[in-house]
Order: sequence, then C-alpha cells, then structure tokens
Amino acid sequence: AEALGIAEVIFLGYRDSGMAGSPENEDPRAFINAPADEVEARLVEIMRRLQPQVVITFEPGGGYGHPDHIAAHRHAVAAFHAAGDPERYPERGAPWRAARLFYTAIPRSFFVEMRRRLEGLGIDTSEFDRFERRAVLGWPDEEVNVVMDVSATIEAKWKALNCHRTQFGPNNFFRRLPEPMLKEMMSREHFALGWPKPTPGLRLNDLFADLPVPMDEARFRSGWTWSEYVAQMSVNRQRVTRLYEEITIAPEDRQAFRDTVARHGGRLYVTAMTEDWCGDAVVNLPLMARLAAEVPGMELRLFRRSETPELEQAYAANGILSIPALSFFDAEWREVARWVERPAAARERMEAWWAARPEAAALRHSTRPEDQEARRAVLRELLGEMMQWYRDGLWQATLEEWKAAL
Repeated sequence: AEALGIAEVIFLGYRDSGMAGSPENEDPRAFINAPADEVEARLVEIMRRLQPQVVITFEPGGGYGHPDHIAAHRHAVAAFHAAGDPERYPERGAPWRAARLFYTAIPRSFFVEMRRRLEGLGIDTSEFDRFERRAVLGWPDEEVNVVMDVSATIEAKWKALNCHRTQFGPNNFFRRLPEPMLKEMMSREHFALGWPKPTPGLRLNDLFADLPVPMDEARFRSGWTWSEYVAQMSVNRQRVTRLYEEITIAPEDRQAFRDTVARHGGRLYVTAMTEDWCGDAVVNLPLMARLAAEVPGMELRLFRRSETPELEQAYAANGILSIPALSFFDAEWREVARWVERPAAARERMEAWWAARPEAAALRHSTRPEDQEARRAVLRELLGEMMQWYRDGLWQATLEEWKAAL
C-alpha cells in the first residue's frame, strides 16, 4: 500500500483459506468459512462510507481458482448491489450505488504470449498445460472492456509486487521471464465490466471513461416530479409554469419518442440535475416535462445540484459542470444518452448576444458586490430574450438533439 500511495487499508480480520483441498480450508477463521451476511454487511458499510464511483473485485473464477478470490468476488458483488438498496443494512449508513463494478481480467492472450516468449527462451512451459486443462488461465479477450496503459507507473507496480514476497518471490510463475520483458507485458491492466451489463464490444481506455451517472429505482424515485419541482421553486416559478403551458409537442415528435421508448425496453427514465436560478433550465425543462407527460413510458425526475453531490461528482468526472444536465436511462437503468445545458443553435445565439453587448459582457462573470445589481438586470434581459428564441424554434432544435442522442 505504501509503495502505491494508498492512504487507507482495511482489514476484515479473516485468515487465508489456502488452495482448494488444503487443510487450511477447515479453519473456522478462514475467509471461505465466514458467514455471508457478516462479510456483506461489513463491505456495505465500507462502500457507503467511502462512496466510490467504481468498485473492483476478482472475476468469478478468482483469477486462478483460489477459494478466497472466489469468495471475495461473491461477497463484493453482493455488497455492491446491497449498498445501493435502502432496505438492506439500514444501520450501516445511507445507501450508495457506485456507477460501475469491474472484475480484474488478465486476458487469455496474455498467457498465450507469455508462453510463446518463454518457449522462445528455451524455458519449460509444461505447467501451462495444467491450467489450460482446467480452463482457468485467463479471461476471454472479447469480454475485456478496459485496457489501461500503466507503463508510466510500472516501477511503482513492480515495487508493490516485490513487497508481496510469498506471492511474487523468486519461484513465482511470472519470474521465469526476464525482468524487462515481464515489465513490458505488465504495463497494461485489463478489466471486465460486471455492472451495468456491457453492450457487446464495449471498449474503454479507463475505468472512469464516459462514466455513467449512477441511478436505480430508489434513487430515481427520490427526485422531484415536475409538479413537486415547480412547487418548491423560489425563483422563476411563474416563468416555467407559463412556458410549460405554451409548449405543444407535434404528433410526429410524440411518435418518435414512443418508438425510442419501445427500443429501450418500454421505459425511458429521465433525470435532470438543475437549479431554480438557471436560465437554460427555465427554457428547456418545461419542454422535457411536457414530453414526459405526453409519451407513455417516459418519466422525469429532477434533482437540485447543490443537494445531490453524488450526481454532481458523476457529471464532473466526465467534465460536465453546466446545468441542466439530463441523463436518459433504459428499463435496466443503463444510461443510454446524456444532454447538457442548451442546443447548439442556442449557443450560437447566446454568443452573438453577448458579442453585441460588450458592456454587459463585462458584467457576465463579475463577482464584485457593486456590479451585482447591474449583472442581475442583464441576466433578466437575456432570459427574456431566450424565452422568445425558444418560442421561435429552439424548442424544436432541442427536441431534434434529444432524438439524435437517443
């Protein structure tokens, strides 16, 4: 842990269970003999306290069949799902669902290449036969979803491996390769996505790449419905109410979204991260609310950014800092699309508006107390202009972007 700069190591207090069939299997203190509910509850508490965006565990076979690795996989997967369920272990903290669950997954091609290189050096490789007969040597390459280049940190990885003397000592299987060759082969890490279920052929270059917004039934239902959101608004309530009443969805647009809902399992859940004061939310959210009200199978829930740090962090991890931020989820709670702030046509109009008003533009981001009254007046003027832009065609531009995203 020190070699890798890990700040906290948590021990669960169980002992090594040994390989399958060894006397250590019978020790009541062995990890494989620990009660499942006991281990799961402890892991749930850790996940809820740390609130990770990503959880990593062994793949179902434990890498090479070690009983503790297999048990770790089983308990981690159970805890991952239980941590997000408010009905499970309520005494262990507030619910938290990480966005992704990954399995470590050394691909089969790694071992094919390793054997090839060993044979090229004239080194006996008969030990590979034992693993291959048991079909435990490597994860299917086509099911590897993340390949990370860790060559920049290979020395730290090497140092950490050498700290684990009982596992990476001079007789270790991997040590048969020359050190430079082995370091080169170990300069990539591989992972398989366990949850959400990956689409066929999914490839990511990082565990956090295109990180989905974490969402499930319980979290979705905790958001405001449109009427609840409007009722709690402290600013702009009259504006959004008026715009909602003005909006008309064309029959062909309703049908396009009905078809979209059908493609995504008969349900399309939409979340919007927002704030009452946001002008882009004022003009765009009434459109989404009207659409969700008129298309069977669509549901909308709204969340205030300042009150949902886990959503704010999930978007920020993908470089999204603006609002409103909309995410679309299918019937299995997979995020299938995302849309942020405003349509491209609105961005062009807004840039032109500010460019034509240099004095107003100087107030746009001012934090000086003496500028705030004038700044608010400028933003009110802009919002009035924006409302008219959307009446004049930008609502349709927004709908077209949503259809394209889905």
